[in-house]
Parts: sequence; structure tokens; C-alpha cells
Amino acid sequence: MAQKSASMVLAAVAVLSFGKMSMGQTPGFSKTLSEARSAIIQPALALKDRMKERPKIAPPPNFGMVSEGIYRGGRPKTAGNFDYLKNLGVSTVIDLEYFHEDSPIFCRPRGLNCVRERLLLFPFDDEFFNWKTFREAFRLVLSERARGHVVYFHCKDGSDRTGTLAAALMIRNAACGVPPNAAAQNALWTRVDQTLSQYGFHKVFAVLHEKIKSWIYAPSNNRWLCR
Repeated sequence: MAQKSASMVLAAVAVLSFGKMSMGQTPGFSKTLSEARSAIIQPALALKDRMKERPKIAPPPNFGMVSEGIYRGGRPKTAGNFDYLKNLGVSTVIDLEYFHEDSPIFCRPRGLNCVRERLLLFPFDDEFFNWKTFREAFRLVLSERARGHVVYFHCKDGSDRTGTLAAALMIRNAACGVPPNAAAQNALWTRVDQTLSQYGFHKVFAVLHEKIKSWIYAPSNNRWLCR
């Protein structure tokens, strides 16, 4: 495609150059030259515009897989990011950001169900972290998967709010229905904590970090994970 475009542009340049040298010879020649020039230049310009408009298909930032049919990451920013999700089979996109909404311009043409679950997060304290909304997002992921839908959830960077929801899903998959024992809990916490770090969870959210840890070591206080 690039070679074809380059050839057409070179041909257009040649016609223009020849036209400048030959213009004014005869009316018939000028008309023929003008038609030839249009026939070459217009398709070349149209091809250039199509190539410029074609989005680069790429995953959203900090992209990863939680489990089969569930993906996580940062905010999709380009048409190519949304195309990537669509090509992956995603049908539901859950935005965990408080002040941001995924644009219908990107969602609707691709048949994506873009949903908001607004979570506000501050360092050192989870006072403003809406746990009711968090559990709604958690249940939404599970209900969408139960319906056979592929889910992508994100916050701005895909690290903290996204990491917390991903951790809850990981713990549910590994611990629910399994009698707790210290060795298994330690191994699961190591895996969850490593995954948090891998995706850039900020340890400044210490209260949130300890809350995630309690989901493993105090299961009787967190039965909502397994419902």
C-alpha cells in the first residue's frame, strides 16, 4: 500500500512538472493534461487521507488479563485502543474513574456497552472510597461473565482502583470454596501482592493495601467475595 501511494504521488509530481513546461502549447493539449493530472492526483490524495484516518490498533496502557474473559488496564485513549478491545471480543467496558467517562463516540459504533462505576481514591485513607460502588462493579463483572460477555475494566492508569478490583477477582477465583489454611493464604497473598506491584499499585494507598490483604486472611469478614 505504501509503495502504491508513493508511486502515485511521484506520478502526480511528474505530471505537474511536465505541465508547467508544456502549458500554453495548445488548448487541446492543456485539457488532456488537466484531465490526466486530475486522474492521478485525486486518487493519490484520497489514498493519503484514508491512510491518515486509519487508527493504529493497540491495547490500552497497562493492559493485562485477570482470568478468562476478564481484562484490565488503563484508560483507552484512542480509537485504536477501542478497536483492540472489540477485536478481542470485549462487549462490556467498565470505567472506574470518578471524573471521566468513556466517550460514546468510541463505544457506540463498536457495539460496546460502556458503564461507569465511579470510585474516588485518596492516599493514606479510604474514607472517600465508595465500597458500595466497588462491590457493584465487582458484581457487574461477575454477572457479565455469567452472561457470556467479555469484560474490560479500567481506571486512569490501571494501577490502584483497577488493581483492587482485579485482586478481589483473583482472590475469589482462588479461595472461594476452599478451606482456608496458612500455607495457601500465604501463597495467594504473595501472588496477589506481586500482581499489584506488577501493574504499578502505589503503596501510598496503605489502607487499601491492607484491606486487600484482609480479604485473604480474614475470609469470614469478607463473605461478599464468594456470594
